[in-house]
Amino acid sequence: MTALHCGGIRRIVAKTFAENEAFIRVLTKNGFRLEGTERAAALGRDGRWLDDCTLAHLAR
Repeated sequence: MTALHCGGIRRIVAKTFAENEAFIRVLTKNGFRLEGTERAAALGRDGRWLDDCTLAHLAR
């Protein structure tokens, strides 16, 4: 039994900024898949618009 099957969890979602490539790499190495990227979704502290990535891990 994997952690995703405990308690009926079917889906785990993670969101991060597209420029955070290291975290995206960690997520994909742990079974997450990129589902989409929202362009210019959030205004950063420095005034730049940042892309937002959504990754998900689904129970098999």
